[in-house]
Amino acid sequence: MKIRKITLALLAVGSLAISATAYAGPPVNITFKHLGASNSPAAEYTIISQNESLTYAYSSPKPRESVDPGDIDAYTVTNTLSPTINMAAVRYRMGSKSCEFYTAYVPGVGSMPPTWSKQARSSGGARCQANITRTNFNDHSWDIEFTMR
Repeated sequence: MKIRKITLALLAVGSLAISATAYAGPPVNITFKHLGASNSPAAEYTIISQNESLTYAYSSPKPRESVDPGDIDAYTVTNTLSPTINMAAVRYRMGSKSCEFYTAYVPGVGSMPPTWSKQARSSGGARCQANITRTNFNDHSWDIEFTMR
């Protein structure tokens, strides 16, 4: 009887793990590039909003706390709450300069095609740019490059 309960518990946990994977939204591969001068401060990864917190939670590997000038950080964000949508919101600071980046995928409805969006907002004299470098119409994944100087 005890073995049967353990077996059922293991099967239930395994089923949940499989279903969580099956229902994950399309992944976004993020590349952050610090394009500042060699004497500029490191870009500090900062979390302020709830969307930024969720992005960090769904990231693998986790974004580095700081990125030195000329360096790159790369990570993937996969939303495990929705099987059809995904988004990422990240913020980096270099002293008084700040960049807020946002990207999202929304599936097509009816005859409308799916859309991948991007946004870069700068403050404090920062120059921020977001570029979608790849989209996949089969699995709806995409790659985006965020740059800051």
